[in-house]
Amino acid sequence: MIDRTYQTLFVDNMYNALLKKGNTAGVCPTGGGKTYIMARLVQKVGGKIAVLQSRIELVGQNMRKFRDVIPGLRMGLYTAKAKSWCGDVTFAMAQTLVRNLSSIPKLDMLLVDECHHVVAPGYLKIVEAVKDKNPDCMIAGVTATPARGDGKGLRAVFDNCSAQISLHSLISMGFLVRPRTFVCTLGGTDEKLAALRKTRSGEYDMHEAAEVLDLAVHNEAVVREWRKLAGDRKTIVFCSTVEHARHVLEAFLAQGVRAALVTGDMPAGERKALLERFDKVAAANGVQVLVNVAVLTEGYDSQPVSCVVLLRPCSQKSTMVQMIGRGLRTVDPAIYPGVIKKDCIVLDFGRSLVTYGDLESKVRLDDKPKTCPECGAEIPRGVMECPICGHAFKAPARGAGGDPDGEDGPEAVSNVAMEEVDLLNASPFRWCDIFGSGKVMLASGFEAWSAVCSADGDTWLALGRLKGEGGLRRLAVGGRIPALAAADDFLRLNESDDAAKKNRRWLNDACTDRQWGHLQRLGYGQGSMLSFTKYSAACTLNFFWNRGLIERELLYG
Repeated sequence: MIDRTYQTLFVDNMYNALLKKGNTAGVCPTGGGKTYIMARLVQKVGGKIAVLQSRIELVGQNMRKFRDVIPGLRMGLYTAKAKSWCGDVTFAMAQTLVRNLSSIPKLDMLLVDECHHVVAPGYLKIVEAVKDKNPDCMIAGVTATPARGDGKGLRAVFDNCSAQISLHSLISMGFLVRPRTFVCTLGGTDEKLAALRKTRSGEYDMHEAAEVLDLAVHNEAVVREWRKLAGDRKTIVFCSTVEHARHVLEAFLAQGVRAALVTGDMPAGERKALLERFDKVAAANGVQVLVNVAVLTEGYDSQPVSCVVLLRPCSQKSTMVQMIGRGLRTVDPAIYPGVIKKDCIVLDFGRSLVTYGDLESKVRLDDKPKTCPECGAEIPRGVMECPICGHAFKAPARGAGGDPDGEDGPEAVSNVAMEEVDLLNASPFRWCDIFGSGKVMLASGFEAWSAVCSADGDTWLALGRLKGEGGLRRLAVGGRIPALAAADDFLRLNESDDAAKKNRRWLNDACTDRQWGHLQRLGYGQGSMLSFTKYSAACTLNFFWNRGLIERELLYG
């Protein structure tokens, strides 16, 4: 495996902070490869390590990914059903471990998944017990959302955040789709929502919010506007209260939309069956719209979801980002054939985007850190909200010259388009433009090759082929940048550092006589043999030898 560039930098920054300070936190949004990053950090630190999780689903997910990243890793399991510290890395459930603190052996590192939980009483007891056994044990944590709903900071465990990748960056690099946001004002609600007060715990009173939003005329308008902008999309709706959700469900059903309600009180088996129905794309009894209150805020992903409706104000920016994040995943065409997803429509009826101004500001990992004036934590310089205590830095006015690093302030709500980065330059592989039009790009390694193609310049297809395989793999369908990202990931997954990297000297050697003979038979005889390198000839021949399969995917896939 070849890491994505930001993942390598992320791990290096966390490792260096651990050596210097003994603790550190990292912030990585959904889709950024959080589990992969944790595995690489464990591999780099070595020794006796415990990985702490809050949900049993995360234990299995983490173990599978760690096994992929570190083949042969000796793993232990500490849950209600299995209690073993044998192995170099033990995956432990926090709820089980806090009842068995005396069992904890001497550890070299405690790695906390979803580390915004780390200041909860049970977690603090675990950290204290770990430190009692070994005062030099390093404490690391990774989370997608460092801000807690109760406003409590992470300073009790972490005094620095050494690495953060932004949602903005992941979208720019094609690992998430672009959000298209619409701030929707229902008649007379804007001022009333703006006047809502937060409780002492920092949360809006959702019953008060429902009094403003939950009117029949409003619910009917929501469905009507949804039909105009996203009526053909898989949709998740977040409501203020369960009663509000039931009324919204009735409004969707009344207009003939296949909708369903999921609640926290729903039996586990019934909820699982409903989510499976929702995840299916073309099932006869499928569900198009899923209405909930806070059940699907985190820990649930359905790749076909391409619309999120916010029918509630968000007390924390992190809550808003979590909800919108449910629709930002790219689609794997091998799992969802025929689904094309280029963006996600966000309909905000609860003023959250107006309140917070953007989804996220840009973050650079390679800057020198700055110090939070509120809690003294060291954090990446481009971060505009301290992951340790939640302090919000004031954004400089555009063009005012107030930002020493030249960073712009948050994007305006009406302009949330994310910048594109040149993945072709960022990729370790050399991409060849087969026809000089940019519509067919191909890169090759020793074990695999991958192509990104478009017949119309609008919808892009990423294909891959492993050495010895008979057919092509469909990797992505949609926008150009996500297609390039999927193709690049395919090569990173199946090649090593010894593969045909773009900085290898032999890539610039002249093509061989045998290659030139093949190219002449393909109609390149009028050109010059010197116009091809050994590598560009190999890519061109790969394309033409597989042209029939590629065109069939473009036309009929």
